[in-house]
Amino acid sequence: ELNSSSSTRGVKEIRIFEDSAPAVVYVETVTGHGTGVLVSNDGLIFTNSHVVDNAKKVYIYFMPKYAGKYSQDDYMTGMVVNNNKTADLALIKLTKNPVGVKPLSLAESSTIKIGQDVHAIGHPGGNAKWTYTRGYIGQILRNHEWGYDDGITRKAQMVIQSQTPIMGGNSGGPLLDDNGKVIGV
Repeated sequence: ELNSSSSTRGVKEIRIFEDSAPAVVYVETVTGHGTGVLVSNDGLIFTNSHVVDNAKKVYIYFMPKYAGKYSQDDYMTGMVVNNNKTADLALIKLTKNPVGVKPLSLAESSTIKIGQDVHAIGHPGGNAKWTYTRGYIGQILRNHEWGYDDGITRKAQMVIQSQTPIMGGNSGGPLLDDNGKVIGV
């Protein structure tokens, strides 16, 4: 019995990463970088507003097919079409639709529960691209306000507090449920 459970341990996490990571992008601007997620077949990408800052044009890198073959020449151009600094969300539209990349679906907010497992994929520290972490939801905050050191008061209808290891560079990346649906950014 011990052997059967240990041989299946991590199968869910591997599936979530393999199915979801191709839609997770590296977002680069003149002033910084972060993560984003492709959410439509017509090239729409969600990220955080603080990732794109005031940029109008950004560079988008999809996960390379071969590990270690990532190149700065392999980018697509995107235009920031919506930048809501108050909600800290931005929407990028690719100037050319990606080929062969399946966008991730958005989960219904009613499916998000305290205690459920969550998964994150992002680019922490700038060098660890397409890194997977997992955790759980600790709290759901409704009509929440917060701020950074920039003087802008942020507001959102729902903020998910999770115990998921993330750091600089993960900003804008998807928080996923066990079905690989996006529950948060």
